[in-house]
Amino acid sequence: MIGAGILLVLALRCALTGAPWPWIALLLSAGGVVHLVDLRQRWKR
Repeated sequence: MIGAGILLVLALRCALTGAPWPWIALLLSAGGVVHLVDLRQRWKR
């Protein structure tokens, strides 16, 4: 669960510092994947 949060905060930091948009998109996509994996693991329990 913390992995998705870390990636979201990194994406926010990149957006605020003016990083190129592909980095922001990559971090948000990775955060979404980590979040979905976490949800899937929780659903199986």
